[in-house]
Amino acid sequence: MTGLFSKPTKESASWALISGDFEGAIKQYRRLIKGDAHDHELFNDLGVALLESGQPAEAVQAFSTANSLDETAIHTNNLGRAHLRMGAHAAAREAFERASALDPDDPQPGYNLTVCLREQGDMEASFNALLAFSERHRDHVAAHGDLALHYQDRQDMDVAVSHCERALALDAGYVPARLNLIRMLCDAGRYPDSLPHLEAMAEQGAEVVVAAKDGQAQISIDGRPFWQGTYATE
Repeated sequence: MTGLFSKPTKESASWALISGDFEGAIKQYRRLIKGDAHDHELFNDLGVALLESGQPAEAVQAFSTANSLDETAIHTNNLGRAHLRMGAHAAAREAFERASALDPDDPQPGYNLTVCLREQGDMEASFNALLAFSERHRDHVAAHGDLALHYQDRQDMDVAVSHCERALALDAGYVPARLNLIRMLCDAGRYPDSLPHLEAMAEQGAEVVVAAKDGQAQISIDGRPFWQGTYATE
């Protein structure tokens, strides 16, 4: 542990960041930067700590400084994340596109761009970007989960379900896809088909309570109502 008068190290600052002590990490990175104001990694990691502690404007400054010292896809993607947290969609989009150009093999900027477009309210552009992204990164779990929701909005439930199933085939512990798949199946009157997925949720530690009788079902997960409705009994 780094005390008040002890000298921080990159390792101690990194441990504070990883363990969720963001304020402690910020203090340590700032002290380290005073000793080396040319280390781009210190500014990037400071930006991450600032972003995680809810200070996106300060994070933008840190990531911008990191890029001025050494422009990388990682710094630029993080800069986009900070802009996005502030609701600065145009700046975020520019950063994600620049990060993708710097490292076309890194999936994160391309995926974050689809999130940016969605949060901006341009659902068609987000959908098209996801389609293009998934062609390049066929095994990106979150992309399949997001595509499922887009197809659900388009009333193409078979394709929506298939993308949830693909996400879970890639990562059985990806809870958003599991929950969305359960809801999609139940909404389609296929409550019995959702049972293996409810069991999987319980196996992963969720508190799942189900009451089903005579074509009526109620589901709660972790003490909160999740779904209720009718289903086919044949």
